[in-house]
Amino acid sequence: MPHYIKYLFCCLTLIISINGANAQELFILNDAATPMPKGVWGVRGQVEYYEEGTAQRYMTSVRLMYGAFSKTSIYLTLTGSNHHGSKLEDDFISHTHSGSGLAPEYPFAFAGIHLFGKYSFLSLDEQNRHFRMAAYGAISSSNAAHDETEPRLMDDTSGGELGLITTWLNKRFAVSLTLGGILPLAYTETQFPNTIYERDVELQFGRAVKYNLSFGYLLYPKKYKDYEQANYNAYVEFLGKAFEDAVVLFDGEPQELQTAFLRQGHYVEMHLGIQKIIRSKSRIELSVGFSLINEALIHQTPIVNLAYQVFLFKERK
Repeated sequence: MPHYIKYLFCCLTLIISINGANAQELFILNDAATPMPKGVWGVRGQVEYYEEGTAQRYMTSVRLMYGAFSKTSIYLTLTGSNHHGSKLEDDFISHTHSGSGLAPEYPFAFAGIHLFGKYSFLSLDEQNRHFRMAAYGAISSSNAAHDETEPRLMDDTSGGELGLITTWLNKRFAVSLTLGGILPLAYTETQFPNTIYERDVELQFGRAVKYNLSFGYLLYPKKYKDYEQANYNAYVEFLGKAFEDAVVLFDGEPQELQTAFLRQGHYVEMHLGIQKIIRSKSRIELSVGFSLINEALIHQTPIVNLAYQVFLFKERK
């Protein structure tokens, strides 16, 4: 893994330095402000992988996308993972994920459902360039026993999210900024049922602000000949988030937090990606992420994402 990551980093750095500002806005980890065409359907499959001590963690998702109106896009995503068990660990209030290096093994299971909507309200277009803005909202329902304060609606926590996307494209170069606020719902369960130690647990995750910045470069072709021509893009995406302390209640009584995993924090990651677009309607992409400032609580790095996406529309005549 480390040798592969170093090799990918060197290759992307070399490609970007040679080609300069070459890009498209089909970002791997962030959505652009541009809407899907009206009436067009899309399907996306994605696998996320990282290592936590001795455990290998996976998250897979299947997304159905639809251009509902000329300015409105809707995504419905189903996720599964082995990130969490069906119940919190008895000592979750003091867990450290460290020590012997051993990590708990969890079965792969359905994690949740996520609904995303985007409305593009501003579009300033010129030849080979544009500036666009969109507002988005998302809600999720997750049954995961998430034990860190940092929320992630895709598969870890239930809740809602609102934000803005700003995208600028100039010929082969694109940049997009996403700013959003996350309001997670609490997780509840009963521990030690039918014993003298039985207690009702409520874990209120911290509210969060996310700040993502994506850069893209169109590497090839230098000049389009037809829609059948393959398209190669390189991406550098910075993902950041700041979140509050969690609140833990046992039978309604607040508890002292005894682990950094339930404390407030912030971080920034850098993700390097490469993408191939096939016949202007499908794409395959790979990215690898590293911690730049502090570390996320919801995963460890390096983290790898592999995805395939296809748009379903009538063939051009």
